[in-house]
Amino acid sequence: MNVQSNHPSAQLIPVAALRDGVEKLFAYRFEQASVRTPLADRQALINRNYATFQAQVDAGLGDWNRVHPYDIADWGAVLTEVEFGAWQDIRSAGRMPLWPRVPVEDMVISFGNPVAKVALLCSAESETIDPKTVDQARGLSELGWFVVTVTATQCLCVIEAPEDLLARLGAIPDGYAERYRTETLRGAMVALRARFGSEL
Repeated sequence: MNVQSNHPSAQLIPVAALRDGVEKLFAYRFEQASVRTPLADRQALINRNYATFQAQVDAGLGDWNRVHPYDIADWGAVLTEVEFGAWQDIRSAGRMPLWPRVPVEDMVISFGNPVAKVALLCSAESETIDPKTVDQARGLSELGWFVVTVTATQCLCVIEAPEDLLARLGAIPDGYAERYRTETLRGAMVALRARFGSEL
């Protein structure tokens, strides 16, 4: 028996092959980090889940550019306010395969993709990039990563997008588009998306 779809690009999949693939996928166990996970144990559990996911990738059952990261953690519950603000922008930017709290060597970075070697680092400080984030950016750059650093204020800034303002008012005030690009994460998202290129 074959499983088929009406989608024009669909291919016939033998049921036995589908069952085998599902069984292999479920052989990898995740324990989702959540608000119930003690704070002291949370990042260690996230790291273990990322190691499990990498094992899936190595077995050809996962893809850092295609799979959603919710087996790793309940991100809405475990991210800080600043990280969650950035996470909302990442998710609203369309397919942007940046994963939260990714372990890289002895660091845990705000958002990253270890295959593309692209990172978004959120500073804990409102108007400047804090020393820890500067050190992480330097360390990642030395490892060949493309890094964008942003302030906490940028991560939390919510103002109307220029295109929405134009649709609502019929005009955009002078300087508004540049203000939006620099005060929010728009500029960072544009730079990050350009680095992913055809991988998306």
